[in-house]
Amino acid sequence: MKKIEGRPVVLIEVDESEEITVAVRAEDLLEGDTTDPWRHPIAIALRRQDDVDDARVTKNETLVRRGKKWFRYDAPDKRLFKPIAEDAGAMTDTPSLVPVSESSDVYVVLDALPTFGRVWRELSEEAANQETVLKLIENGEFHGPVRVIVFNTAEGWSRDVSEAIAGALLGREVSEGDLSESARRFVEQVLDTAT
Repeated sequence: MKKIEGRPVVLIEVDESEEITVAVRAEDLLEGDTTDPWRHPIAIALRRQDDVDDARVTKNETLVRRGKKWFRYDAPDKRLFKPIAEDAGAMTDTPSLVPVSESSDVYVVLDALPTFGRVWRELSEEAANQETVLKLIENGEFHGPVRVIVFNTAEGWSRDVSEAIAGALLGREVSEGDLSESARRFVEQVLDTAT
């Protein structure tokens, strides 16, 4: 019998041919901890699904609670998890923030994470541009964006573009009306303090 949070539970073994598909966000990767079964990025993503009440993920198994029943699935496929992290634009290692192509503008976002506090979120070189940062904020991929900075090492400058990004997001809200809650908070915070 398995114990979860100190309580014994009966696990229902799921046939190994049954797979779970889950959308892991960049935010899950940054807030998560692969050594903690409850805070594992895949567990965080699973708990967002309507049919999942709780989840735990280890290197050996994936446990999913639906109602009062716990189901045991095989461990996540490591070969799939790393490409997910890379596709999300999040960095699983710690690369240099200096771009390979020094002639381009690079955007970085100061994000308020519940676990780590305020952190400069790293993006892949291809994702560190204005349009991608706008889309990521708009879609809620940042937990609590605070500031957006752009820099260009070739030209030797940097500037805070939070107000411009907030203005562009406000324009998208007016025309499309589908900003995430974290994007709305960012717009309100920046435009209220900028006036």
